[in-house]
Amino acid sequence: MTPSKYALGCLGPLVTLLFLASTVPSSAWAADGCDKAPHFMSQARFSKDDQKAIQLYTQAIELCPGFIRPYELLGNLYRNQGQKDKAIALFTKAAELGTNNYKLYHLLASLLFEEKELDDAHRYILKSLSIRGDFQEALDLKKQIEA
Repeated sequence: MTPSKYALGCLGPLVTLLFLASTVPSSAWAADGCDKAPHFMSQARFSKDDQKAIQLYTQAIELCPGFIRPYELLGNLYRNQGQKDKAIALFTKAAELGTNNYKLYHLLASLLFEEKELDDAHRYILKSLSIRGDFQEALDLKKQIEA
């Protein structure tokens, strides 16, 4: 059985499309997702339903894994719910991505201090203070960690 002329004629544009798609840099595909991520994050921030907010923050993270803010906000949501492990994981990811949010480093250090992870807590509180040296809550926590 041989393919019809119509089927063969459709292959040309398909092959061209696949070729062009393979030549587009992956950063262009990521940029498209990163363009959409703030929309999901914004919806999550104004959601009154925590489960919906979690879903939206997660979508923002999946669309643009290098976008720091959804990690911070989702981590804070989990922190407020008492889910320390999830909050620590998300705050740590934001820290690895290079956030300059001194409050996030303080919150991460606080959670780690509660979990008796003193070395990591000390490292993150110093990072918080390196960004804003007069942040009183961080100064107080530093004293507690070092005691």
